[in-house]
Amino acid sequence: MDNFSIMSLNVHNFCNSDMKDSLQDVKSLILKYDIIALQEVYNKEKLGEIVKGYNYSYNRGLLLMTRHPIELLKNKSSDKFISLFVLLNGIKIFVTNVHLNYIDEKLRNEEIDDVLEKINTYTHEYPSILLGDFNALTRSDYNVKEWSDIFKVRKYGHWELPVHELTDKLNNEWYDCGKHNPLVTSRYNTRIDYIYTKNMNIIHYNIEETMPSISDHNLVMMRFGIYIS
Repeated sequence: MDNFSIMSLNVHNFCNSDMKDSLQDVKSLILKYDIIALQEVYNKEKLGEIVKGYNYSYNRGLLLMTRHPIELLKNKSSDKFISLFVLLNGIKIFVTNVHLNYIDEKLRNEEIDDVLEKINTYTHEYPSILLGDFNALTRSDYNVKEWSDIFKVRKYGHWELPVHELTDKLNNEWYDCGKHNPLVTSRYNTRIDYIYTKNMNIIHYNIEETMPSISDHNLVMMRFGIYIS
């Protein structure tokens, strides 16, 4: 069995938390990963720099890239997701990168329902990875006090109150790789970036601390095994 790795990072349009350019840091950071999912890639000049030497698919700020062979899919992208196949040891891995609404859980649920409907055929047939910036909370990540603190902060800031309907829905059918190690991925001390899988042999999950020096999110990563065909 060979090991491969995948990562996801909201690159904040290649700006760190102080709005300083982080393109070179991101380019160095991603070198060790087999599959790379990035969100908020809006600068086209920097997009051209980051994809050099990679096979990739890009749409409206969402980027999936790898040095392994890929198979692109028609009508499997929107402003909220992109999907493709990555071929590893002759095995097709179906990968979907998402970036969901940051204001309203109702809109997020509508978006993820649309994503799941469009990828459903593939995720039942192939080993699948669904990852990205979901802007959603998981209730079991927090104890009663922590959840209450999030509620107070959001209420004071006139922001969306904490809910967890979206991740409850996903957890019914997908495996949350970070559920046993729910590390913070956002500057608000919450986990909103996820890696979900179906029919995958997961070896390891972790984060890399990329806040605040590279982005306003932390990187999430997962290592998985593929048997040689």
